[in-house]
Amino acid sequence: MHCCRVLCALLFAGSVLAGERGSPLVQVYDAQQLEAAHGSSVVLQQPDGRILVSNLGGLLRFDGVRWTYVRHPRELGGMEYLSPGPDGRIYSSFIGDIGYFQDDATGAPVWHSLLWRVAVEVRDFGDVIGVDYDANRRGVWFSTYEYVLFIPDDGSPTRSLHVASGLIFADLVGAEYWVQGSQDFTLSRVGANALLELEPIPGGAHLPRVWSVVAGDGDYKVATMRGRIFSYRDRRIATWVDDLQSLFQESTLKTMTRLRDGRYVIGSSLRGLIILDANGHVLDRYDGDDGIPVNRKTHNLFEDRDGGLWLAQDRTIVRLDLARAVTVYDESRGLSAASDAKRWRGAL
Repeated sequence: MHCCRVLCALLFAGSVLAGERGSPLVQVYDAQQLEAAHGSSVVLQQPDGRILVSNLGGLLRFDGVRWTYVRHPRELGGMEYLSPGPDGRIYSSFIGDIGYFQDDATGAPVWHSLLWRVAVEVRDFGDVIGVDYDANRRGVWFSTYEYVLFIPDDGSPTRSLHVASGLIFADLVGAEYWVQGSQDFTLSRVGANALLELEPIPGGAHLPRVWSVVAGDGDYKVATMRGRIFSYRDRRIATWVDDLQSLFQESTLKTMTRLRDGRYVIGSSLRGLIILDANGHVLDRYDGDDGIPVNRKTHNLFEDRDGGLWLAQDRTIVRLDLARAVTVYDESRGLSAASDAKRWRGAL
């Protein structure tokens, strides 16, 4: 009976301590064991529930039981982006090619190149820094270091914009397409009209390097590499959270997402995951003690329809079930033995 009282006391105490909240169920998949390349960068879910992951060597697809891996027909590398389009298309890019995957009659994904729709003088672009299907404009954006390209669905000519200063970031933010320059780090946008012209975003001059832009509560959150997070509302950028920089002295913010319950999750290069509430206050952290590989960069976070959080990392692909946590009470927490457990007022 004494052991039971000790166990109950420890359980109640654990419920009020962040370090005692239990570890989520974690599944870790090694990309190299899947015969893929070491780096994975984007995760998304298809309407049928299958998970897609962009891998430097090709497309990974998971049906809940097994993984399949599809290479570029010419075995090109450098695949880093996924953007869903109409008719089951998944737009992406490789070093030296742009296009989309689409399932054939057998359900196998097949690559369709769109490089032929790009002017010859623009085709030697090397790395792509952004791929986004735009349902409003009905076409797809591809951005490289020097060019912003828009390829319409209707077969009309591809539009291109040369950016002499170079680009380091590109993303579709609502009805606007954003880019960040490599020299002065200023954010610019292509507005919702039909013109392919860039204009500076008010408040977006000389920002730190942007890694993620996610839809927030009536705004967009702009996450930068050293932990400064901005809010984009009414077509203007302003500071949202400015007190996380101490967490990124030896690490960099790599990605951020918003969960359906309103919390935000930050992925970093070394510090695991940081959980923020809807107001930007730190709620919790998940790291190696929770089974998450932390000695590698987390490039992307994605919440699937079952509430699982996926991490695309260097070498590994991880799924966390944040709703199902396991806490082990043992000698390290002062419990040498227990012979029974009871529920008290609905709690163990």
